[in-house]
Order: sequence, then C-alpha cells, then structure tokens
Amino acid sequence: MGFLDRFKKAPPPEQTPEERELALKKAVAKLEEDAVIGRAQKVIDDSKARVKAEQAEAKREIQAAKALQKKAEDSGKVKKEIAEARKLRKIATGVRKAAVASRKKIQEARETAKEIRETAKEIREVFTPIRKPKPTKLKKTKVRKPVSGEAALKKLKLQTAKDKAELARLRRAKATPKKAKPITRRAKRITPKTPRLRK
Repeated sequence: MGFLDRFKKAPPPEQTPEERELALKKAVAKLEEDAVIGRAQKVIDDSKARVKAEQAEAKREIQAAKALQKKAEDSGKVKKEIAEARKLRKIATGVRKAAVASRKKIQEARETAKEIRETAKEIREVFTPIRKPKPTKLKKTKVRKPVSGEAALKKLKLQTAKDKAELARLRRAKATPKKAKPITRRAKRITPKTPRLRK
C-alpha cells in the first residue's frame, strides 16, 4: 500500500435494494420538506413586503392628512386675517368719512365767521360817528441864547473834569477786579419755622 493510497476515498458499500428504496424515500421526503419550507418562506417574504407596502401607504396617507390639516389651518388663518382686514378697512372708511364731515363743518364755520365779521364791519361803519380831524398844533421852537465865552469855558472845564474822573474810575476797575461775595445764608432760612405758643 502506497503513501497516496491512504487518501483515496473508499468506494461506497454496495446497497441492497431495500436500502436503496429507503434512501430514495428519504431524499423525496427531504425534497418535499424543502419545497414546503421554500413555499412558507415565500409566503412570509410576500407578507413582509405587503406589510411594508401597507406601512408606506399609511405613512403617505398620514402625511397627506397632515398637509390637508395644515392647509385648512392656514386657510383658517387667512380667513381670520381677511376678516380682520375687512374690519380695519371699515374702521378706516368710517374715520375718513368723519374727517371729511369735520372738514366740511370747519369750512362752514369759517364761512359763518367771515359773514359775521363782514356784518360787524358794516354795523360799525353805520353806527360810528364821523369825527372831525383835530387841528395840528405847531411846536414852539426854542430860540437858543448866544453863549458867552466865559460860560463856554466853564462848561468845557466841567466836561474835562468829568471825563478825567470817568477815566480814573475805569482804570481802578481794571486794576482791581471785583471780589466775589461769599455765599451766606441766614439762620432764618435754614431753621424750620416753629409755631409760637400762645400765652
């Protein structure tokens, strides 16, 4: 026996007809079992796929329902906004009409006041007496007396003395600035008034 002969497969033992029949039956049973399992698996897969499809359909329907609900809510909001806008428009129309009416009333009042003023003017013109113009008085013109030389000299001296005094005063004021008066408060102002007791 060689080294390689060890690894050679041994020939299958010869089967009897009974054993062969039993093996065939087993094979047929196995095939039937596999077929049943395959059918069951197919049914399971089909049902899973159907469930998934139904779930997706349900999801789509839910989303569509949500979209419809949102649309309805939005339309409700829009309706509310439209109603609010209509209300505001009505108010604005009322205000505009009132403003026009008030303008008309103001215009009428102005016209009435104008008529009253004109009537009052006419009445004044009728009832005021015609006054004669007063004669204008002639103003007396002062006749200046001729000034003598001595008087003129005296006047000039007086003026120069006044000018000198003014200059000296200005110089003094410029040299010594005025001192700021200290802020003093009287005691009467600070102390509160106390009611005097009657004797």
